[in-house]
Amino acid sequence: MREGYLTLVRDPRREVAGVLWDVPLSNMAALDRYEGVGEGLYRKVQQMVIGPSGARRALVYFGANAGPGLLRKDYHAQVLAAAQACALPRADVAEIEALAPTSAPRRP
Repeated sequence: MREGYLTLVRDPRREVAGVLWDVPLSNMAALDRYEGVGEGLYRKVQQMVIGPSGARRALVYFGANAGPGLLRKDYHAQVLAAAQACALPRADVAEIEALAPTSAPRRP
């Protein structure tokens, strides 16, 4: 995303590994605030996903501004650490590693 964060981009030829969280409805307003839904940073989409127990509907946050941009260095490090901690497939971790920014963009 142009703001320096990662997002999913739909591509019928690709798949993405991830982690599904069971978030109580009572926490959704706080999660929306954290993800900047009200400010238009992300949009929520109901998406079919396939997990170990089969297909199910999940709520996915897509970046509203999926154009190219500079990835924030601190954010990249957090995403990479989370991918490794969640034991995502090595190919997916390598793809995240390859996104390493050469310099951190300035904050507004």
